[in-house]
Amino acid sequence: MIPNFLLSFLDQVLPLHSLQSGFTSQLLAIARVVKYRKAEFWLAHAPPSEELGIVLRGTLMQFRYDNNQQRVMQLWNKSDYLIDGSILMPKPHAEERIIFLENSELILLPIAKIRQLEASYPAASQLVATLVNQRIAQLQEQLFSQRFQSPKMRLAFVLQHHKRAFYLLTSQQKASYIGISKQSLYTILQDCANH
Repeated sequence: MIPNFLLSFLDQVLPLHSLQSGFTSQLLAIARVVKYRKAEFWLAHAPPSEELGIVLRGTLMQFRYDNNQQRVMQLWNKSDYLIDGSILMPKPHAEERIIFLENSELILLPIAKIRQLEASYPAASQLVATLVNQRIAQLQEQLFSQRFQSPKMRLAFVLQHHKRAFYLLTSQQKASYIGISKQSLYTILQDCANH
């Protein structure tokens, strides 16, 4: 299952036919699957390491506390990926955490080992660059949604991209992720149910 899942993921990032022979087998050799339990924190007991994490099964939520209120910042579902460490962003806010919303499995690929493959396989650097660029585009799309779309459109965006994770959140977390009050969320949901 893991080789097929990883190959399918890679094919969405870089078409497999364009990759050099042997590159995918090298990636499979450095990939490992790690299981996490519901309510476990990502990297809770380890120092940050630059790893590409691909969600094989489950959901994750990134949050932090602002004025004693939990603010949901990001959600991940199956086939989404996250890049830990400084490769994509500076050191996170001290109060930011990533938690598993249900029992989950991630395929982890150390960025350092991917970088070691660059000498033999130029696709290695292309893979990392493409993933970083895609992630930046996703964050820009999310920021655009938060800034310029109505709450109803933001809810539709979340349901389109993170439906499973969204339904695992509390009402307060849902409202926080959309950027509205809990009462406004209730009103929008009632309005949608009536139409």
